[in-house]
Amino acid sequence: MARLRTPPRWALALLSASLVLTGLLVWLLAARGSDRQLSEFQARGLAYAETFAESATTWIERGDLEMLRTAARFLLLGSALFVRVSWDGELLVDERVGELELSPPGGGDGLGLPAQRGPLPAP
Repeated sequence: MARLRTPPRWALALLSASLVLTGLLVWLLAARGSDRQLSEFQARGLAYAETFAESATTWIERGDLEMLRTAARFLLLGSALFVRVSWDGELLVDERVGELELSPPGGGDGLGLPAQRGPLPAP
């Protein structure tokens, strides 16, 4: 029967060090990649919100609130969790995924977008 030899201590230390360094390298690459993905996701989300806000202004001025609600529902099909549209302090659309309870800090739109002002058009 063959006898198993234990590897020298230096070989075990080298193996342990290489495993730790490999794990650290993988963790650093994953963390750097996730930060980039998060910033890209936030930039894309802000672009969607700005585009929606521009279109929403047109629909509100025309009095087409049904189109506004439909567009809000389409945003929820993607990665949006909620869509709130207010005009001159009046909440026009509040669509959300499930029973999500959200309240942006400061009572604004939560995105830093300029508030739209003006009278609501007559339906």
